[in-house]
Amino acid sequence: MCNPELASDFEKLMELQTRLDEETHNQETILERMLETELELQDMLEQEGKTE
Repeated sequence: MCNPELASDFEKLMELQTRLDEETHNQETILERMLETELELQDMLEQEGKTE
């Protein structure tokens, strides 16, 4: 990069992209855990229904 301003903007953009990627990963992880928990709850409720 020849222009220092552009280089600085590019560095900021890359930092923001990294933060966005991390946040996206965090949200995907939370969603996966929510789905796992929902399945576990369904299994528990089914087992409870069978024992009654």
